[in-house]
Amino acid sequence: MPDSTARTGLVELAAAEKDGCEHALERLLAHVHVHVVRACRRWLAGIGDGAAEEVAQEALVRIAAGLQTCRAGTDEVLFAWCHAVARHAAMDRLREHLREWEVRALGDELAEVECGADADERSAAVGALLAVLHEALGTEPEAVHALLWHRVVRRDSWEEVGHALGLTAAGAKRRFQRTVARVRRKVERLLAQGDDPGRTDARRWLARQRHGLMAGKA
Repeated sequence: MPDSTARTGLVELAAAEKDGCEHALERLLAHVHVHVVRACRRWLAGIGDGAAEEVAQEALVRIAAGLQTCRAGTDEVLFAWCHAVARHAAMDRLREHLREWEVRALGDELAEVECGADADERSAAVGALLAVLHEALGTEPEAVHALLWHRVVRRDSWEEVGHALGLTAAGAKRRFQRTVARVRRKVERLLAQGDDPGRTDARRWLARQRHGLMAGKA
């Protein structure tokens, strides 16, 4: 957030808005807008074009809606409050995408090699696989989702993953490897259940990938 020289008068604008001044809220939001956008771009880097700007607009709406209950007595405290509102808006957006990212990224881990199948067959098989993977991940504890978030989504180093989870780098790597192996087995069990054609296609597709992987290692 900016230094105090850029914040002069914001508490006064907030007070004026509460007293019914027509333009006070507009002026206050204009002051904080650029800083909210900048913070959202940093937090949401890689989420997709336009996401930071969308979340920044949502944050400004929340700031406007909550200003009447804000009890900040200084510009610094008011900016900290705005920063917290923006952070919560960004976290909400990240939560919306987290499960989808985990499923698709871990799907890459499960496949291990590029698919050589026909494009239509690949699309159907991968679609079924991702649906099963979504089901498998739905029963995993929060600690697993945190691990996948840092390593698969954020692409953190093992040192960074370990620091976030209270592990050594080697410990984080071992936990990740065990997690992938366990989820892979869970997916295989789910794929083997029932006679759904999509799951049958996914089983065949995975079998071909493993065969191709082993042939490449021979």
